[in-house]
Formats: sequence, C-alpha cells, structure tokens
Amino acid sequence: MGVSTSVPEEGVAFVTVDFPPVNALPVRGWYELAAAVRAAGADPSVRCVVLTAEGRGFNAGVDIKEMQRADGPEALIGANRGCYEAFAAVYECEVPVVAAVHGFCLGGGIGLAGNADAI
Repeated sequence: MGVSTSVPEEGVAFVTVDFPPVNALPVRGWYELAAAVRAAGADPSVRCVVLTAEGRGFNAGVDIKEMQRADGPEALIGANRGCYEAFAAVYECEVPVVAAVHGFCLGGGIGLAGNADAI
C-alpha cells in the first residue's frame, strides 16, 4: 500500500498509487506521489512517466475518513497542500506524464489527470 515506482521498460517510469479500496489518498500519500513523480522526472534515463493505479479505479481523491478522524483543520490543510504538491509535480515534470486512467476518476484524480500531458 502506498506509492511505488518501477521502470519495467527502458526510459518509461511507472508511478503507481495503491491505497485500497478506492485509491483515496491520505495526506502523506499526496506528498509521496509528488516526490515519486519529481524523482522520476529528474532521472536522466527516464523519457516518460506513466501515472497509474492498482485496483478498480484510478483515484477517488482525498481520504475523507482521515479528515473525519482529525480533531482540527490540520488534515484538511494537509490534504489541500498535498494535492497542490502532487498536481504541481505532474504539471512541472521534466518529461511527459501520461495518466493511465481506468475505472473511476474523482476529485483529486481529476486534478492529476488534468495536469498530465496525456490521458
């Protein structure tokens, strides 16, 4: 569970999100995704980043349950800042980013796909 990167083909990095059951990302997940996309884009051997997800859908956005468990606004603020970092990482990536959307794509998933170069 989390965000992983693999390079099964020369020059193509796959950044995969796996937060069952619907790939709703917690705050740390958004930051992990941003770091993984930035690292893949900065790798001189990578020519393209494919953003993908495990499970039945691409992304359900922010983990609302995490926000409901929080006592104050920290989770909401963290989610907003984390989304910003992930969206910026995709948009500013040094190589093209392809969002391999399958199944549902909601909330923050739309932001990720919308900032990619191709869907």
